Amino acid sequence: MRSTVTLRVESVVDETLTCVVEKSAALDGQLLTVQFDNGYERDALTEDDIQLLKHFHAVNKIEFVGLSFCRSAADVAFCRDILANTAGLDETQVFAKIESIAGLRNLDEILDAADGVVFSRGNLGVQLAPEKTILAQHMVLGAANLRGKPVFTTRLCDSMVAAPRPTRAEATDVANLVLNGADGVILGQETFRGLYPVECATTVMSICGQAEMHVNSHHHYQKVMEQAGGYDGRRLDNRESLASTAVRAVEKLNAKLIVCFTGTGETARELAKYKPGVPIIAVVLPRLTCTDGIKWRGTGDMKARQGL
Repeated sequence: MRSTVTLRVESVVDETLTCVVEKSAALDGQLLTVQFDNGYERDALTEDDIQLLKHFHAVNKIEFVGLSFCRSAADVAFCRDILANTAGLDETQVFAKIESIAGLRNLDEILDAADGVVFSRGNLGVQLAPEKTILAQHMVLGAANLRGKPVFTTRLCDSMVAAPRPTRAEATDVANLVLNGADGVILGQETFRGLYPVECATTVMSICGQAEMHVNSHHHYQKVMEQAGGYDGRRLDNRESLASTAVRAVEKLNAKLIVCFTGTGETARELAKYKPGVPIIAVVLPRLTCTDGIKWRGTGDMKARQGL
């Protein structure tokens, strides 16, 4: 199990911090992290981060970048600017990780700017009182769902670092995440240094599968439509009108799946926003564009992978 030590900074001289230990613990494992609260500022991406992105992308096409400790829409914009000016990364999507009080305060603008969010319960839990974590979780999941932005949650089964089965509380927590609107869950220490990584992944997938069978798609559809103004006379844009009508038709006709044609992936994401109780098959139409009058570039493969 991962332990946490809490230090209070007493003084700062040049690059030396003098701290008082407020909570002690025995630290173990190969990876130890340090988190600063209250006023510690850093760039959204450091120079090392940028060089690593370029190096990794040279042999791997990067579909998504997880922007750690995202504090505002400006951080997302900074990241997008770096990606746009790096060869081959202009189609890469940005997922903002909400893991600080600043990120929570600026949640609405972050959701508007990012392609999706990760609710990082581990790091945020260091700054947030335990009784407020569930409230923050409901806020993040609800706001992302209403905007149709994918939302993922971390820190699921800490006990499975050293045990082959989760506690009942952990199993219930994973199921409730699905029922409350999480689009995905992310395992961390359970798999990168746990003793039962395969068992943990299999167990969590099984719990999620069972919970998904009981998601109330109709109730979610009603909530999203109310938020979008579909019931009070406000005009929906063409894509939203088409998507909401298709999802409604699925329920009325008892259809088994939805097939949509898309070039950018936006239509498929708009359909997924309503969480229909059937699979969505996105047929991505490739496009050819001429970049300099001589070279032609095909697009579509990145959008297809991101749609998964």
